[in-house]
Amino acid sequence: MTDADTPQDTPSLQEMSMAELGDIALHEGIPTVQHMSKQELIEAIEQQRETNDVLRAEGETLPRSVQPPEPQV
Repeated sequence: MTDADTPQDTPSLQEMSMAELGDIALHEGIPTVQHMSKQELIEAIEQQRETNDVLRAEGETLPRSVQPPEPQV
């Protein structure tokens, strides 16, 4: 992900608290973050986002926590 892909009003991962990073990690599909330092967590999120992008491009099914919500009828 480049800076151009990130909205200007969204804080960078470096600026987020550990709680915020933990929430993002869970959403991206990283189930366990308690043992990670802030820098390890940021790197894991970035790597997982790259993996998720590749899986989407290949048409693979993403973990349920990463899939967009289904529309309400």
